[in-house]
Amino acid sequence: MSLRDELIQLYGGGKIAMVEQGHDFKSLCSRCQEIEGFEAERRRIHSFKARLEGLCREQTFDKQVEYCLKFLSGEKNEKNRTDFHALIKIAYWGNWSEAQREYFDKAYTIIEGNVYFFLSFTTRNNTPEEVNAVNQENRHFLQEVFLADKLSDVGDHSKENLLAKAIHRYLRNQGISGFYFPEHEGESNDVKAKLLDNIKNSMIFLQLIQGVMFDYKTPNYCHFEYKEAVKSEVCCKRIYIMGEQRADVLARKNIVNREWLPWFNEAVKKVDALQLIPTQFRCDEAIKENHDALKDKIVRQIERIRKDLFENIPA
Repeated sequence: MSLRDELIQLYGGGKIAMVEQGHDFKSLCSRCQEIEGFEAERRRIHSFKARLEGLCREQTFDKQVEYCLKFLSGEKNEKNRTDFHALIKIAYWGNWSEAQREYFDKAYTIIEGNVYFFLSFTTRNNTPEEVNAVNQENRHFLQEVFLADKLSDVGDHSKENLLAKAIHRYLRNQGISGFYFPEHEGESNDVKAKLLDNIKNSMIFLQLIQGVMFDYKTPNYCHFEYKEAVKSEVCCKRIYIMGEQRADVLARKNIVNREWLPWFNEAVKKVDALQLIPTQFRCDEAIKENHDALKDKIVRQIERIRKDLFENIPA
């Protein structure tokens, strides 16, 4: 056990005043007082525990869970957050109800991963020698988001889904972190495992809908991602964004694979699905309305759900 772990174990075992009068603490200090950095680390863990004691003093258990989660969420230093979490688990976690402990652990997984949404989309292009239809339909909105003079400055308009890229950029600029696969390509040879790991830890499932997603070709990662989002215990909201006009996607219903119909019906027919205004041609009003729609239907929903993470603690 490292000195850090020993200190966390000791300080987590009781109130500071009691711990520092104890035999185990005095023995550790006597044994390690000549070790370089020990006293600095002891003071560091002492200060962490003091902050937690102040936070949780005379609070009900559900309030302790709430305040600890908010505190961990606000701590941006990963090493410090890890140590605070370890102290909480030893000092307070065991006193909470099973439901509170389970809630805390799930919420901390989200906080630790900093993945509040999973963005699902396809890069499939049935005319690969031409501009992808989703990029063409949203051309000027994309250029506005990236402050680009032409679509090719945003990215490869044939091979990439630039609308997905723009939505991810927009959300990140709003201070909302999430999973966007192109940023993680090459990290793992097992694509499904990488997708699954991030879906199950994301609170919001965002899917960018295009008719080409429902063409029967395998593997269909968009369908896989949808199914896993439905099963996820963490995901509490599925939000759909129409990458092309709803009527154009609905026209494909008769050729959709039967197994995919529940997905098709939920995604395409959902009343509150976000429909962006096409911007093949420059229209400042349409671009502004698309920005406002993203803010109203996605950013605000994510912010509400993120806020609820700290407020719906089991009693």
